[in-house]
Amino acid sequence: MQAPAAQAIPAGAELSRQEPARPATFAADLLVPLGQAVTSGLLLGGLAAFVANRAGYHDWPALWLGLGLGISAVAWLVLLGQHRRLLWAIETVTGKDLDKDGKTGKPAERLVIVNAPQAQEQSAKQERAARRSAFAAFVAALPTRGTDARTWEPELGRQTYQEFRDTLIRVGWAKLKGRGEKRGWALAVPVADILARIE
Repeated sequence: MQAPAAQAIPAGAELSRQEPARPATFAADLLVPLGQAVTSGLLLGGLAAFVANRAGYHDWPALWLGLGLGISAVAWLVLLGQHRRLLWAIETVTGKDLDKDGKTGKPAERLVIVNAPQAQEQSAKQERAARRSAFAAFVAALPTRGTDARTWEPELGRQTYQEFRDTLIRVGWAKLKGRGEKRGWALAVPVADILARIE
């Protein structure tokens, strides 16, 4: 194996190439694990049936069959998990996508959101409720803190302050006063009435 030109090989380092032990085959990757699972199930189920028979349980053939199938299924799942780990290891070593999933090695975990539309709707409701609460707190504090932008912008930010102010003016709960650029504004409706309408 040749090292990339951009990387220097340290003195005394040994290079090796790893190859998979064998290519994937139907017999080796399906029949052998299936045989192992069934054999494990029959042997362990047979042992349990033998013990049950010696203990006086007379329906041991049904017990043997039931336990054999159950143990075979569990063994098959374990072997399947081992096979997948082996496949991912081979993909990592060879750099080839053997299972055609678009990635080599173990696939990255994905975040799956169940009921995404409902979650988005719930999130939007919570956002609206938080916004309404912030607006109500703003209105409730106006009589004591006043309407001056210099008081509110450090806390709310210019955009939120202007949005809250413009909303009050637009719906007629506040009005502009005086003339010129610094004319200011004031509430035109009592705070209690505004809060009642917000709720």
